[in-house]
Amino acid sequence: MTRRRRWTIALIALGLLASSGASIPNDAKVPGHAETWLYHFKGLDGKEQTNILKVRRQAEDLTGTLKLAGEESVLRGGKVEKDGTISFTSTFTTTEGEPFDFRCRGRAQDRMLRLQMEMIRDGRRRLVSIVEFERDPAEK
Repeated sequence: MTRRRRWTIALIALGLLASSGASIPNDAKVPGHAETWLYHFKGLDGKEQTNILKVRRQAEDLTGTLKLAGEESVLRGGKVEKDGTISFTSTFTTTEGEPFDFRCRGRAQDRMLRLQMEMIRDGRRRLVSIVEFERDPAEK
C-alpha cells in the first residue's frame, strides 16, 4: 500500500469521527455511569460504517474504548474536568503495524459530543479534526 493511500485511509477514519454526536454528563450521579456514542459515515466502498466510543465515568476518571475502522483501542489517560470537558488518548496501528495516537479533547452538549482529535505519529502532530459523536439512541 502506498504512503499516500495509508494517509488517505487515516484521514478518512478521522473524518468519519467528526460527523456525529456524543455526550458525557458532567453531573452523572451514578458511579461507573457508562455511555455509548456513535459516528456514522460512508466508507471508501460507499457502505455505511459506524465508529463507536464507549465511555465510563468514575469521578474525574474516564475509561472505555474507541473503535475506528474496525480496530478497537482502550482509552488511556482519560479525565473529566470540573466543567465537563473530557480528554483521552487512544493508540491505533497503520496497515504496516506502526503505532499512532489520537489525542482527543472535547465537551458534550445535549446528545452530541464534540471532540478535537489530533493524530500524533512519530512524536509529531499530523492531523487535527473536529468530530461530533451522537449518543446511541438505544440508550436512555
